[in-house]
Amino acid sequence: MEKDWIQVFNTGDTPFAWIVKNALESEDIRAVLLDKTSSPYLNFVPGDIEIYVHQDQAEKALDIIYRMHEDN
Repeated sequence: MEKDWIQVFNTGDTPFAWIVKNALESEDIRAVLLDKTSSPYLNFVPGDIEIYVHQDQAEKALDIIYRMHEDN
């Protein structure tokens, strides 16, 4: 990952990672999902999927993610 990108979220839940990524992109934040699981069938270890955004958009991204957690 390039130096101007920072991790804003991590999870072991693949579907939820995609929900977060799509929520960020719907707010015009380019998000990159990095799946570090060794097998798509064994992704039960928390924190294996990371979401990165450009550092200029990190604060906005974190606000969106925080609101998503408040709603649940």
